[in-house]
Amino acid sequence: MSSQTKKSISFDLSRPDLHQLFDELIDIMLRLLAYRDHYTYLHSLRVAEMSKRIDEQLGLLESEILSLEHGGLLHDIGKLTIPDDVLLKPGRFTRNDRLVMNIHPGAGARFFAAREIDERITDIMLSHHERLDGSGYPHGISGGEISLYARIVAVADVYEALVAERPYKKAHDRAEALDILRRETRVGRLDHDIVELLAAATGAWSPLSISESYFSDHVETLERFRKASYFKEPLSRFYNYRYLLNFDRLQQKCPCHENGYSLIVVSFNSLKKLNSEIGYVKTDEIIEEEGLELLAGINGNLQLEINTLEANNIILKKGADFLIYCPCVKGRFAKLLREVKQSLARSADGLGMAGSFRHRSFDREYPLSKAVDQLFSASPGSAAQLNA
Repeated sequence: MSSQTKKSISFDLSRPDLHQLFDELIDIMLRLLAYRDHYTYLHSLRVAEMSKRIDEQLGLLESEILSLEHGGLLHDIGKLTIPDDVLLKPGRFTRNDRLVMNIHPGAGARFFAAREIDERITDIMLSHHERLDGSGYPHGISGGEISLYARIVAVADVYEALVAERPYKKAHDRAEALDILRRETRVGRLDHDIVELLAAATGAWSPLSISESYFSDHVETLERFRKASYFKEPLSRFYNYRYLLNFDRLQQKCPCHENGYSLIVVSFNSLKKLNSEIGYVKTDEIIEEEGLELLAGINGNLQLEINTLEANNIILKKGADFLIYCPCVKGRFAKLLREVKQSLARSADGLGMAGSFRHRSFDREYPLSKAVDQLFSASPGSAAQLNA
């Protein structure tokens, strides 16, 4: 097979037609990013605007300001290459997660480096996580090796990450964020002068004022699906129970449990005996079958909802137990308890696995994490309702 050398695309941004084409390509890339991760999309818009406001105070040339704005918009475009398990993780990173995430500056820069496009943009992509003391990544460069453009975007990048809410942390207010940035300057990681310029730029303006809703129903649907799918048990049809706890971290109150909510734990008896008699694999298969039976009974089908806690009962898994969430809608909970009883009776007759359940109701303000703790600490053999 003969190979052909691809001609590199050259963008002479002094030409109005190519300038417009480049802007349109940036918009396409940002919308692709929004389809992957709406948080990162909004983050990029905010970092670009902060960088621009810092640049204007420095009195840079119009072309330099434009390059910095473009670099701010595209600095995280390399995250398109990061697997969902890391990019969308709703918790703190492990060491391996961090190693994977640290790939994104180099990946983004490689998109541009081989083409005749403003090298300042490529530099921002590659170096916005470098630090003046050499503690950054991907190359650990330091001091004067880091350009002014990368220093500016680095400061804006950290500030936005602090003041914006994330699934794994609360947002800092402006004063707290600036204190953290100034500590970073004192230990030699960030540029002191740029931090003070950012402080001036955010005095009467907040980057959080840039807030764009999903521009397509498809984006919102994909975002919900990814977030829900993260909590699904591998090779299983069920969510991990931590799916519920994530809503406490986000400090979300679900409209569907305005009148409170109930939890049911379904446990199985004599698992040790079953494991010994028929083996662990077969026992796990039976537990899975029982879960599917429960799922079909409580929602009338085998479909898992992907829209958080907004509509139906949700069944989750914790070890060999199942946890069922139910919003307190009139008549729904009593019907659900009947379904659980019937399902366990069918399981005992058909699958040979006896089970029991316990349940408890909670006020809408009661944290899900505490509710789960209390229910699982109750006696496994109890089938009576516990009062919150």
